[in-house]
Amino acid sequence: MDWMASTGGAPSMVLIPLGIRYNSQYYISTHCLSYLDDLVVQLKGDDKKTHLRRRGLSYVDFINTDLKPILIWSSENDEPKIFRSAVRLFAEISTPIECLVFEDTINHANGKSPNVIYELTQLLYKSKEAFLDLSFIQALLHHLELLLEEQILSSEETIFITFALVLFRNVLHAPERPPGAQQDQLVCNLFSHKFDGYLLKLLACPQREEWAAVITQIISVIFKDQPVENIQNRLRMRMETITSGSENYDESNNSSDKVGENSTPNDVSKFLDQFVVDFMLDGYNVVVGILHQQLLRDTNLPLGKPQFFWLIAYFLGFASILKSAFESIKNVLNIDILCHLTWETVCEIGRLDKNTLQRSMDANPRRIHRCVRAIREYLQAFQVYARLDNNTRVNISGPGSFHEYQRWSYLPAMRDLRQLFVLLLRQFNPKFHCRRLLCDIITGNHLLMTTLKQQADEFSACGPCFDMTEHLSQFRTKTILARYGSALSDFRTNGPIVNDSIFTIFLHVKNDLGRTDLLLDPVILRPFVKIWEEEFCICDGWHTLIECVLQTFWNNHQSGNYSMEPFPWNTTTDGLADEENLTLTKAKHTPDNFNPSFNVLHTDTQAVVDKLKNSGFQKQLLWIQSSLLAACSARLGTYVGQEFRNPIASLSLRTNTSCPIIPWTEEESSALNSDLFHFLMFQIGLIPPASCDSVYPCIPREWSPDTVYKVALVFGNVDQQNIDFDLTCVCKSQLKNRVASSLLYISTDGSHHQHILQISAEQYQKQDEILASLPDVPCNVWEWIGKSELGEIWTPEIEDAAISDMANGVNALGFFNEFSSREDEEVLDDLE
Repeated sequence: MDWMASTGGAPSMVLIPLGIRYNSQYYISTHCLSYLDDLVVQLKGDDKKTHLRRRGLSYVDFINTDLKPILIWSSENDEPKIFRSAVRLFAEISTPIECLVFEDTINHANGKSPNVIYELTQLLYKSKEAFLDLSFIQALLHHLELLLEEQILSSEETIFITFALVLFRNVLHAPERPPGAQQDQLVCNLFSHKFDGYLLKLLACPQREEWAAVITQIISVIFKDQPVENIQNRLRMRMETITSGSENYDESNNSSDKVGENSTPNDVSKFLDQFVVDFMLDGYNVVVGILHQQLLRDTNLPLGKPQFFWLIAYFLGFASILKSAFESIKNVLNIDILCHLTWETVCEIGRLDKNTLQRSMDANPRRIHRCVRAIREYLQAFQVYARLDNNTRVNISGPGSFHEYQRWSYLPAMRDLRQLFVLLLRQFNPKFHCRRLLCDIITGNHLLMTTLKQQADEFSACGPCFDMTEHLSQFRTKTILARYGSALSDFRTNGPIVNDSIFTIFLHVKNDLGRTDLLLDPVILRPFVKIWEEEFCICDGWHTLIECVLQTFWNNHQSGNYSMEPFPWNTTTDGLADEENLTLTKAKHTPDNFNPSFNVLHTDTQAVVDKLKNSGFQKQLLWIQSSLLAACSARLGTYVGQEFRNPIASLSLRTNTSCPIIPWTEEESSALNSDLFHFLMFQIGLIPPASCDSVYPCIPREWSPDTVYKVALVFGNVDQQNIDFDLTCVCKSQLKNRVASSLLYISTDGSHHQHILQISAEQYQKQDEILASLPDVPCNVWEWIGKSELGEIWTPEIEDAAISDMANGVNALGFFNEFSSREDEEVLDDLE
């Protein structure tokens, strides 16, 4: 029966015969259980435009008049079926507005009428207020306690626990009136009745995989307004107190003495601090391991990836503060987790690029920040647990830990991780990203570089090495150095870790790469001058570096010997140009011998490849080939158990998705801006479909190893010494293909064949007509257009004016006469 139909969706006590109140007592009806179940069905089938039934429940104050009394009565009278059905209904009623489906209406394109939202919000207010009643919380937790005492849970009981957890999550997430007070009171009410202990017990149950995701959501809602730095500082003080032998810090969260109408933020802090200690000991390792495996099995896990990233970024830093044993975080500080974080970050960058280009409302740069913070915290903990003293390993204990430690020695083989930071620095855009993200990228890269240096020193004999100087050469581009210069402009508030990370890269550029000239750009010189002028407190080595750079700039200015190249900087973006931030924007620099009228449609693939090689794209073609060969190797099982050797190819395969070909460097990105190069990617089937989440070229998941290898041969022969799989495992036939027939006639499963691309004569004619209508445009015009899109034209005159302006500012400080005349070699000795 639809009790709401006759009242236009607004239920009443008469139309919903759940029970009746008489003499201050509530009595349930005979058919209360079936009515509760029926109401759940009705809410799920509610009108998606008006949500009339849900709003009707708010109108009649259904939570206070019926639902809460039913829950308390059924608990006191041992009616578990009614109790569980009422909990399920409450979980449905308290669903966050963001989780409801809204269909468009005539007056509201997004379907969300202000009146509808207002009335639904009132319902959520009442949901939260109901939990301020201690008798209500006690009834819920008492039932949960009884279930946890059982040895084996039935499927019905397991489902109930899931709904109960969803209810707790929804109510903790619900808005409050007035803001602040109710949430603190609710947290105190829950924790004083051992709610935190129940969460940890649930993570110890055999059915914990059923609840890991929603428990993570509960924890994230509880801690959402708690800055992690504040908790870390309090825990450091606690550990120092214990270590110094002072009075033991003993705050228990098992007492209800502090609970009352006037709970304070200090009460909440004590509860949360104790939960962090207990969670890091008994729950953190379990829940991260479960969620990692679930995400690998299902990339569309209802939990969503943000909570997983948050769990690592927020809690991992507590491990070193609490001196946790390695055994208690071995599932977290696992190189497979680092591989997964690397892969997910790349995927998020691709999604953001695509959504930004399409001006999609789904373009959310905060997702990338969560990934970066998780990687940074991982690397920070990695240093604590993997750093070696001269005599012993630090904080390494527990079964299997030495095996994991040995696997860490192969961190230098994770090229994808190293290149990820290069990509993040290139892609950073102050129009979309916050300054905190830039600082986290810079410090994360610094942690990786210092860790790799330690690894190279300790494990050079047992693990693969890499060329540090060659890697650092990727940081000598103006785009990347501009990011560091921009970050240094906030040197007063950065903190020593960020500033040291910035200066370390500048020192590498000057010493290891011998390119002091790259540090002479305004975006770097300006903070240098301010630091020197203000005598800002940094280490002596950095002051020496600043002195050397400013002296070089002054000498060059006086002699008129500018080693600076044109540097486009825009005052609206802190001195950073935006044209290189998105992968598929028009290239600024077009190869001199590229002819836009070159007719590739009737030319075979080899001719296109040859044309690109002659146009200076040899390195970029090798990049595509190496990416294909890595994907082929992954498909052959080369990286099984060693995903760190190529996380992108390995995890794309494991999650059954297309493998992106990532333009890590500006050089690789510039190739994708070439029309001819882009056409080649399309021609061989590497341009992703419109439904793909990424703008990068992608290797289709359905391609077999033979298929991938044959496509790799398009770019040239393959040398066995340059790959990590046996060539006898794949077909070696050379490809001679023409677009006029099918580009590739290749096997995908050993028995069936597919045509990757066929172009009909009609398509040829149409595309030729389009090309013929386009005028030939000189290359310098393309360059001019690219610069004009930024709203600025950089000319030699503007460059000279900028340099002169900077020189005048430096000279005005009046300190150059005090510079010593030491030779560069002496400066290097001091820095070392």
